[in-house]
Formats: sequence, C-alpha cells, structure tokens
Amino acid sequence: MRIKAASTTFLLVCAILLLSTSCFSQLPTILRIVSDPEGASIYVDEMYFGKTPHRIKLRPGTHRVKLAKSGYEEYTSEVVLAKGQEALIDVELERKPVEEQIGPIIESAKVNGATVLYIIPTEAKLAKRTRLDTRRYPVVVLIGHPFSSFTPNERLERVFYSLNESTIAVRSGILDDDNGPGNWWYANSPRKWRKNRKQFLKVVDFIKANLPCDEDRIYLTGYSFDGIYAWMLAYDRPDLYAGVVAASARDSEQIERRLRSGKKVVTVVLRGDQDHAFPKNLRRERKTGKRMESYNKYSKWILFKGLGHRHLGGAWDKALNYILQFRRHNEIVERYKGSFRQVSDIFPSGTTR
Repeated sequence: MRIKAASTTFLLVCAILLLSTSCFSQLPTILRIVSDPEGASIYVDEMYFGKTPHRIKLRPGTHRVKLAKSGYEEYTSEVVLAKGQEALIDVELERKPVEEQIGPIIESAKVNGATVLYIIPTEAKLAKRTRLDTRRYPVVVLIGHPFSSFTPNERLERVFYSLNESTIAVRSGILDDDNGPGNWWYANSPRKWRKNRKQFLKVVDFIKANLPCDEDRIYLTGYSFDGIYAWMLAYDRPDLYAGVVAASARDSEQIERRLRSGKKVVTVVLRGDQDHAFPKNLRRERKTGKRMESYNKYSKWILFKGLGHRHLGGAWDKALNYILQFRRHNEIVERYKGSFRQVSDIFPSGTTR
C-alpha cells in the first residue's frame, strides 16, 4: 500500500514538473523597446515593426535592432533572446548636430484637383539656381492614400530617405478622396478606376513638365491598398514606367487581365504570410506571381514567413533600391547580360518561400 502511494506521489510530481516545463516552453519570446524621446521607428532584422514604445513577439535567437527618428542619431544593437524570455531595450537617443538636422523640403502643387507632394534632391535645387540644371533624376512615385498610420509627409519622407541614389520622390494624391474608412473599395470600382487612371496620367505629365526627371526612370510604388493601385497603374501603361514595387498588396482582377494580355514591367510584390488585411487567395496569388515572373525574369513575387501587414518596411526599402537599376523598355537592353542584379541577391536566404 505504501509502495503504491509513493508511486502515485512520484507520478504526480513528474506530471507537475512536465506541465510546468511545457507551460514555460510555450511562453512567447518578447522584446520590449522603449526610447526617449518616443516615436522612433523600429527595425528588427531590417523589417519595420512600428514606433516606440512597442512590445514585439520574436523567434528565439540573435536579432539586429535599429531605431531611427528624424533629428536624432540612429541606434543599432544586437540582442540574443532565449525561448520564453522577455527582454527590454531602453534607449536615450542622441540629437544630431544642428547642421545635420535640416531635412528635405516638401513642395506641393495642385494637378487636376489632386494635391501632389514632391521632394527634389538638394543638388538638383542648387543646379537650378545656378542654371546648371542639365542632370535628370529618377523619380519614385508613391501612389499614397490618407487611410494610413503615417501622414502623407511622413510616408513621402520615408520613401525619399530609403533610396540610395539621388532621386525625386513624389506622392500622387489621386486616392485622397476615395479611401476613407469603410469605402476604400470604392476606389477600385470600374468608374473610379477610369477617373483615377486619367488623373494619374496628368500627374505623370506634370512630373515630366515641371521636375528634372529622367523619363526612362519613372517608378511606381505603394504600401497596402495604394500598393495594389501602383501595380494596376504600372500594368495599365507599362510603356511609361521602368518598374513597380507593391508592398503588402494582393493582386486584383484587373492585374490578372493585364497579365493574360502579356503586358510586362519589372515588378516586385512583397507579402507576409500572416497578413491580416489580405488573408485569402494566397494559392491563387502565387500563380499570379509565377506568371508575372515568367514574363520578365527580373520580376519577383515574394512571400515572407511569419510577417504581417505592417512589417515589410525594410524589405520595401530594399526592393525600391533594387528596381532603380532598370530603365523603361528594359527588354531592349537585355543584350547586356550580367549587368543587372537579381532580386534574390538583395534578400537573405530563408526569408521567403
């Protein structure tokens, strides 16, 4: 009887230990990031995770953390997280010297009712003043919509600062009247598409007529819904653009139709497999991506493991810098074999599937 009681006690202790170990192993690995001042952009392993203060679930292992805020020095560090650990990074950011705090000047214009914002590189402004404005610059056009966690100026500055080459950054403003909460789908209706398409072509005409742009290097981009629109506009008139980056964007019937027609332009589409905004149809979208890649070998549809809708900022930056190497009608110059970087070179192995 005593042996049986001792055996029962032993089994009970083992079960408790096993249960406690199992519960501990299921604890999430958390990195809490705080900064003074608050509002610094957080990048973990070059992926954007929002602004400080923030609490992020990560996989165990070594992670590289970067904090960036306008007017302050960047902060970078490496952190090693154990399974189930909660770690804290608490940083006091250092101010940049006053002479380094001068940011880009955002200018605006009205084009057929749309408010167009743009930033011209400093050297282009100086050349214009001295009448030595012979250089032409690539242009990245952010489609832009107001239903976003960023203001129009913040989003435009983010694109401008992410580019490694002196580039004009433009925000089109064509969706500003269409994309309020609850009616974003309206902008994708056939009637509004026709109107917005015509309006965007007038924005492109404004860019060519008023900014020192290289007409063979005009690129389109957008994040989320305006990423879909950037993709649609690029495939609508591929003769006008050198490339497009659509981040956290799903495909649409209009894109499918244009792909079937054989239209092509260098395209990078970025998606997270945990994207809450567009959770369905990934199997069909993979087929769209394969078709897109078959038409132009420099195009790529990329799915990131474990990332959500708002976490592709670092990948967006890399993709924008990737497409800057291409010019309009790129298939004409493909005889220069080996002169173009492949998209696989800019993303580390294991991030996609």
